[in-house]
Amino acid sequence: MLSPLRPTCDLLHSVHNCSHQVTPIQIQRYLSNRSARVIGGLAGGQTLAMALPIAAAPALSRLYAPADYGAFGLYTSISAVLATAASLQYHEAILAERNDKRAEHLVYANIAISLPVAALTVAVAALLYVSLPSHSSLAAARTWIWLLPASMLAASVTKSVGAHCNRRGNYRYLATMPLLIKASTVLFSIALGILRWGPHGLFAAYFCGQLIGVIGSCSIIRSDRLALGSIKSWLALAKRHSHFPLFTLPSQFIAQLNQQIPIYALGLAGAVDDLGLFNRARMLVGLPLTVLGSAIGQLYREQGSQAYRSKLDCRDEFKKSLRLLAVFAAPSTATLALIGPDLFSVVLGAEWREAGVIARILAPMLFLRMTTAPLNATLQFSGKQKLAFTLSALSVCALAVGVLPIASTAGHARQIVAAYSATMSLIYLVHLRISWKACVPANVS
Repeated sequence: MLSPLRPTCDLLHSVHNCSHQVTPIQIQRYLSNRSARVIGGLAGGQTLAMALPIAAAPALSRLYAPADYGAFGLYTSISAVLATAASLQYHEAILAERNDKRAEHLVYANIAISLPVAALTVAVAALLYVSLPSHSSLAAARTWIWLLPASMLAASVTKSVGAHCNRRGNYRYLATMPLLIKASTVLFSIALGILRWGPHGLFAAYFCGQLIGVIGSCSIIRSDRLALGSIKSWLALAKRHSHFPLFTLPSQFIAQLNQQIPIYALGLAGAVDDLGLFNRARMLVGLPLTVLGSAIGQLYREQGSQAYRSKLDCRDEFKKSLRLLAVFAAPSTATLALIGPDLFSVVLGAEWREAGVIARILAPMLFLRMTTAPLNATLQFSGKQKLAFTLSALSVCALAVGVLPIASTAGHARQIVAAYSATMSLIYLVHLRISWKACVPANVS
């Protein structure tokens, strides 16, 4: 009997064979001139943004302890999950909307929607404030938890303007803004670390970066003179694109929860130091992959959605993006798998060697995440939000079954991370297969 994952394996096998033969010159020929410029511009600016925290990692790892990153990681994980509801996922409608003027109206509608959502987040912050211990390594997270509503507003503004820039092809902004945010965050983190702020330095620097992102987004709104629209037009657009909050929001919430389950599992096990090690390892090794994947993924969202709208077939764009993602992901993840512990020990200090062990365990999962996650956008622009939600729900159930029992029985941090990595790897393979099938409607051969 043919395995349901056999087509996925064949697809990955063809990518693997291609990756051994692809040279930089061939990549340049493979892409159109515009595609090469877009990816080069995005990856160039975002590579600088990536290089800053990596270059500063040796200093930051000596200014802040693993427990500091544990408290900070808990806050950012909570914020990331809640941010999926910041604008009820209506920012995705900015790309899907066929009319340019109405797409501009959606930018303002998103910001308006985020106001009551942020107000509701105050109750969540209060609940977390009461729940988190005041006399432990997590006390810093408890102090800053009241700024969760501000994080929600910042997420809505930056995502909405980012979608607008993606639609307009303003890749210069998409490349430079992450650089400004990362530069300010790194500089403030170092300065406050020298001043011995402890974990509070990480939090203060993080919010500084968010503020700069909001300022940059407001400058785009002003310079592009976006059409405001009316409350009536906002309501009409909200009704027209109601499938985004109904299906995309739950699926994105669950997908983000999938990423944060190991954070909560380590917290449940009381391993705050290990939580910090995991958070730091995933950030440092995932950042380069995320930057490259984001650059290619943003281009795929534009070209893939255009191809799907015009000819109901984006398989060529899908395969092209998959090959590029695999080529760029392979070297870094292979390095982590081979020398991760030694690399972290030399660069960050002996105290962080265990983070290298965690990075080694995560390497296979990180490779699959980079090569498949950006292509999940296919389910959004092809109108398969219900399917995306179903996949996300099944994924979180699989992770809960695979990871949380180990944490509840006081399992070792390595066991928790290994269970997470293995489960997510399988999930990414399933998503790849289903995204590939979504490139054409079921009734089109």
